[in-house]
Amino acid sequence: FSIDDLVSRFGFAPPTLMKIDVDGTELNIIEGAAQVLTGPSVKSVILEICERRGTRAKIVDCMLSHGFSLTAKLSHGANDISDLVFDRPSVTEFGT
Repeated sequence: FSIDDLVSRFGFAPPTLMKIDVDGTELNIIEGAAQVLTGPSVKSVILEICERRGTRAKIVDCMLSHGFSLTAKLSHGANDISDLVFDRPSVTEFGT
């Protein structure tokens, strides 16, 4: 099941933070969470990727299209593994 299915079909509460470490299917996971990622509940997403797979640009573009900003890239060193940290820019409302 996709993350969108879990929320829409089964009534799971949308997450506020996501950590995705799936060894190669990161893009499939975030594509299957398009509705959840577009909604306001998710504030941050951490994706562990292997830089050698060459999917970073597509993942970053997908996350940007859902309103997130890439705020950090943390390299693990060995095996070209990195954590990409995406945050939703906060909107501050000022009362009068």
